[in-house]
Amino acid sequence: AAPTPTNEPYLFAYARRSDQALRQIERGCWELTLQPVAAPLSTALGTNFDTLPDYWQFIGDADTATHGPNLLPAADFEDLQAALASGWRYFQHPQSALTTSIKPHDSEVHGGKSALRLEVAAANPAEPPVQVETSPMWLVSPPMQVEAGRVMLIHGWVNIPKRITGSVDGLLILDSISGEPLAERIMQTKGWQEFSLYRAAPRSGSMTVTFALTGLGEAFLDDVTVEVVERPKPTTAAAAPQQGTMNAAALPPGTAMQISSAQGAAPAAAGAPNGLPYGNSPYGSVPQAYGAVPQARGAVQARPQ
Repeated sequence: AAPTPTNEPYLFAYARRSDQALRQIERGCWELTLQPVAAPLSTALGTNFDTLPDYWQFIGDADTATHGPNLLPAADFEDLQAALASGWRYFQHPQSALTTSIKPHDSEVHGGKSALRLEVAAANPAEPPVQVETSPMWLVSPPMQVEAGRVMLIHGWVNIPKRITGSVDGLLILDSISGEPLAERIMQTKGWQEFSLYRAAPRSGSMTVTFALTGLGEAFLDDVTVEVVERPKPTTAAAAPQQGTMNAAALPPGTAMQISSAQGAAPAAAGAPNGLPYGNSPYGSVPQAYGAVPQARGAVQARPQ
């Protein structure tokens, strides 16, 4: 019916109820699609109903992809001094109520003979702080050179035996392409838990990965790798990505694609005061050089029980 002064409020209310019903249907479809996924909210292509087709297309691409050599040196953490010599950097934000430590550990190991243990503890165990306002410590990888349009896989293993307290962020896993807004947050694990994140480089340059322990507790890291993701050329020439790489050009510029469950310093932040990512702390806005960074998921992992 055409709107009139008498029925316009009714038509508006009817249209609004119809729109709400449609949104509820979309929400239900989204939940059914991502229910098995370990961390659906960390993937932009999986957080929007409209992008679910792109989400599943990328899953198919990721499942058939092959990986290039590891670009990240000394990330098996067998030798901490070798890791530091290769470019890994360890930062602290001194706080009188807290103590921090980082060291190899040989009793909690995923592969090899040792893993890396990060710990934040209360200076007075009898009176631990209720809230940790700023991340007390973080570890930044050496910068790795990436080419525009290449898709990178950040993969590794983390073990957090007891729940991290004093922070809602737990252990942050970030990278300098997507920044803190798309970071993976892990509060506790049941033994060793795998993490896998895909990042599409919006332009050629350097990339870093950061692990920030934001509260009280301990976290173990092991066998971290960063690899270029490649796949065989499709059988149809028209759909073939250039040079047989995953077709990141089909995604929005700067797309960051995450598989499971990643704040890093942008290239310009390497020389920032005190070595802090983004200039002040492990938190901050995404570097403007990278712009807005959507994110997508690759191979699906089951949600931890």
